[in-house]
Parts: sequence; structure tokens; C-alpha cells
Amino acid sequence: MDDKALVSILIPVYNVEKYIKKCAVSLFNQTYKNLEFVFVDDCTPDNSIEILNNVLEDYPQRKHQTKIIHHDINKGAAVTRNTCLDNASGEYIMFVDSDDWIDKDTIAECVAFGEKEKSDVIAFNSVQVYKNYTINSSFYHYATKEEYLNDIIKRKCLVNIWGKLYHHTLFDNYNLRFIPNINNGEDYILLPQIIYYASKIVFFDKVFYHYNKMNESSFANSYRIEYANQVLAGVKILEKFFQNKDEDIYLESLRYAKLVILSGIIQRAFTNKNLYLQRHYYCSLLDGKKIIKEIKFYDRIILFLGKKKCYFILSCLCKIRYIIASVIKGKN
Repeated sequence: MDDKALVSILIPVYNVEKYIKKCAVSLFNQTYKNLEFVFVDDCTPDNSIEILNNVLEDYPQRKHQTKIIHHDINKGAAVTRNTCLDNASGEYIMFVDSDDWIDKDTIAECVAFGEKEKSDVIAFNSVQVYKNYTINSSFYHYATKEEYLNDIIKRKCLVNIWGKLYHHTLFDNYNLRFIPNINNGEDYILLPQIIYYASKIVFFDKVFYHYNKMNESSFANSYRIEYANQVLAGVKILEKFFQNKDEDIYLESLRYAKLVILSGIIQRAFTNKNLYLQRHYYCSLLDGKKIIKEIKFYDRIILFLGKKKCYFILSCLCKIRYIIASVIKGKN
């Protein structure tokens, strides 16, 4: 393969000094040669950039391909990813989070597969990496773009901007960018729009992406009200997007998604001290909403109890499930 197409790999950097070396090595070791690396430092408070520069010294052939851009103030994940996009010049682009890593043949195989299939989105498989074990993410092939888009909206498959190779024109032709100040659920807002505009999507059932889940517990403990509110704001943005497109089928999927999201937020509100004072408010968002039968049984129970304001039973159920989940995770 002659590696004619330039591929830009976009990497936001913030507070990842424990992981960025492994990420950078996996990128600089790509067998594909015609690459551009766009690292954006969102005022990281640690030694992430110093470590990155040290790794780069071991790959002199990659130096001229590497951009390291610094924000003057911390702007959040959404704006940082936009900065990545605004500085990418490749025909194809791929997002990689700076605490994750990819296999060395990822770009070469994805470009070859995408050009063979003449596709502008190539979705591939990933593995979730925990401290003591790994889990291969479920991977689905879809007969139509509409089926895939519906499952994304309903959150029945992975909703991540990473794990895919995109044709750059998708972003520029339709002015697709992340929404500033929405840094939780930002992928959920943008990915459905990308898929909606994509002319062809192909599914490459190979594991290339290693999703670092070793920080999951710390994120759960630091979950804040603004995270929940940002996810709900994201649903409203998608509702407006599909209303303007007169796409009723996707609006129906969003009604399903909003209930599932509310179930998750309510469960957090009854088990997380940062959301506890808002638990009744989030239950009140269920007023007047019909609980859809398609939703999983446990979520339906949470939604039913929340709608009926059965706070004591709801609290007990959420805490018991949280304890059981913590014990199971601890054993693993």
C-alpha cells in the first residue's frame, strides 16, 4: 500500500500523565506512514506534554508530522476536540483519547478497507480495558444506515466518536462541530449528526481500539450535576436537529433515549452525594411522560417509581444495586 491519503489523528490532552506514553507510542508506531498527529493541550496541570515530547524524541521520523497546540486557558473536552478538527488537514480523520491506544495496523487496515468499500465512515471494534480484566465490546453489523442511527440515538450500541475513521469532508461540508461547554455526552450529540449525513458506513469487525476504563471509578465518584444537565441538554439539541429535518422516526427514538437517560441519572441521584439534592427534581421530569414498554425491565421499574414519587423504595433499590455492582467489580 502506498499510503497516499493523509490521515489526521486527533488527540485531546488533559491530565493523562499515567497513560499518554502508551497512547503516543501506539500512534507513532503505526505501520501507515502518511500521518498527521494533532495533540491539543487543554492546559493540562500535570506532566502529560513533557512525557509526550520525550516519547517523540524516540520517533524522529514523526516529528515533522506532529502538531502540539496549547490552549491559553482550560476550555473543556468539546472545544479541545474542535481545536483538533480546526487544525487537521488530512483526507481522513480519527479521534483517539489520550488515555487509550490503538493497534499498530489500525490506520493502514481501516484506510484500505474504507477505500475498497468507498465509504466515508469506517466503524471498527474495541476492547474495554479494566485493571484486572478486559471485555470485548459488542459489535453489530447493520443492514441500513437508518438502523444504525436509531441504535445510536437509543444508546443500544457504543456512542463514541472514537473507534471510527471518517472522511474529513463530512465535518467541513456540514459544519459539524462539538458544542462548547457540553463536555459530558458530547459524542452523543455529534455522532448521530455525522451518521445522518454520511453517504455510506461500513463495519469492520476487527478489534483495533483499546478503551481505558481504569479511571471509571474516579469519574463515578466525581460525577456532578452539570454532567447530568449536559446530557439532558444534548437530547434537546438532537431533538431540534431532527425536528428541522422532519424525521419523526428519530424523534421517537429520542423519546426512548430520554427515558433511559433519566433512569440512569435518577439512579445516580440516589447514590451519588453530588446529585442527591436534585433527586426529586430529576424524578419530576417524568411527569406526563409515558413509559415505553421497549425499555429494559429494570429501567422501567426505576422510571415507574420515580414517576409515582416512591422515593423511599427507589432509594433502597438504587443503593442495593449500587452495592451489588461495586462488589462484583471489586471481585474482578
